[in-house]
Amino acid sequence: MNKERSNRLVPVFLTFLATSGLTSCVYDPYYSGPYERWPHHYHYPHYYDYYYYPTIDVYFRYSTGDYYYRSRNKWVKSKQLPLRFRLDPRDRVIVRVPDSKPYKQYKEHQREYKSYKNYRRDSNIDQKERQYHQKWHKEYLNREQRSRQKQQRDKRLRR
Repeated sequence: MNKERSNRLVPVFLTFLATSGLTSCVYDPYYSGPYERWPHHYHYPHYYDYYYYPTIDVYFRYSTGDYYYRSRNKWVKSKQLPLRFRLDPRDRVIVRVPDSKPYKQYKEHQREYKSYKNYRRDSNIDQKERQYHQKWHKEYLNREQRSRQKQQRDKRLRR
């Protein structure tokens, strides 16, 4: 009787082995093996964000706190904007540029963004906008600093 029983289990066992072996051979077009599909050096293009004021042709990059403006037909980069420029938040447009020099696309921006119709030189509004820029730049730097500290802390913990 034991022999009969073992003879009946042999085909069941062989069927089990065959099906488990075949299921591991399933073709999966999305599986690329133990290595990664994309190389580590692959990266997306880097963009820079600016506030652009079309009425007065001024750019502000909040990550660095730099202003870009025209003076005597040349573009100037400065941490302080001269007082002859009056900023108005209603005139502000966010522009994303693939270059660290936003004025290279100035003609394109000038065409795309029209001047603010009701623009008026108000020193109170200008002062608030400049304070807003300083505050935004400080917050950006604080976020960056916290991010770097967290990365360093995580790096130390991994050791």
